[in-house]
Amino acid sequence: MLDFEKLEVYQKAKEFYVRIEKDLLSRNDIDLIIRDQLRLSSLNIALLIVEACSKIDLADQRNYFVEARGATYKCVAVFDLLKTEAKVPQENLDSLYIIAEEISIMLYALFSDQN
Repeated sequence: MLDFEKLEVYQKAKEFYVRIEKDLLSRNDIDLIIRDQLRLSSLNIALLIVEACSKIDLADQRNYFVEARGATYKCVAVFDLLKTEAKVPQENLDSLYIIAEEISIMLYALFSDQN
């Protein structure tokens, strides 16, 4: 098992991606561009965590964790847009928002510990 696979934040990011695929990306009433952006951003969270773990330099690791947090924020912005358009049940967005918040907190802890 590689280091990133042991990280709780990586496991949470995978869960987040799967939930987004199931709850949002399978819907046909959401604009294709929005679905593509959400798919890319949610997948990037996990991939950026992996990339961070592959780096030896702590500054490089920190940058990738920061980018992963940025991808998390992008997902939340899409949730906000979807909420405004009222296409998705609020409870789906609320549960995804909670996971995004947990990921954000974990990523912040990872990169702030490196200062």
